[in-house]
Order: sequence, then structure tokens, then C-alpha cells
Amino acid sequence: MFAKLTVLFSKTIFLALLLLGLQACSPALYHVTLKYEPSEEFLKSEETKPDFLLTVAMFRDIRQTNDKLQLGTVTSMNGDMIPILPKNVKIPNAVTMNVREYFLKSGYRPSNNVPIWDLREDS
Repeated sequence: MFAKLTVLFSKTIFLALLLLGLQACSPALYHVTLKYEPSEEFLKSEETKPDFLLTVAMFRDIRQTNDKLQLGTVTSMNGDMIPILPKNVKIPNAVTMNVREYFLKSGYRPSNNVPIWDLREDS
């Protein structure tokens, strides 16, 4: 019985050390949420909003970077560059939905249609 407990304890310690070692080898990342929550004071307005649908076009990410998913980097105390990534959403979708949500909370009626804009003024 003592031998079984010793084997079980050894396996548990081995598994714990293995998991700790795997966690230490994983790259450090910062994940941030891109959900924007404006204050209620900012949203309240006495003026009446026009009664028409407002279309919000899909944000187009034109940054000159290799990794469009990366928002930026954080430099650690020892000089390592740690990437900052959005949490659970791609950047163009997050920006578009935040703008749409802002208009909705401000009293406008944003359309459910989210077209992709070609960045030309005449479109």
C-alpha cells in the first residue's frame, strides 16, 4: 500500500513539474479586450437624433506591418519585446463594432449591414 502511494505521489509531482516547465517555455503575450464602454455622461444628449439608418463601414487596417493581429509591444524589465494581441476578435471587426455600438448608444439607428469600404471618398 505504501508503495502505491509513493508511486502515485511521484507521478503527481512529475506531472506538476512537467506542466510548470511547459508554462515556462510558452511565449509571453499580453491579450487585451478592445471593447469600448463610453461613460453615460458622454452619451447623453438633449438634441433629437435624425430618424434614418446609419451605415458603419468595415474598418480597413492599412498599417504597414507584417502581423496585422498585433496591436503593439511591451518591453519587459530585461528588454524582451512582448507582443500585445487583441482578445477574441480581429482588429477591424472590433473597431467597426465599437463605432456601431457608440452610435447605437448615442440614440442613432445603425444598420445591421456592414459593407467593406474601398477608402475612396467618392464611394
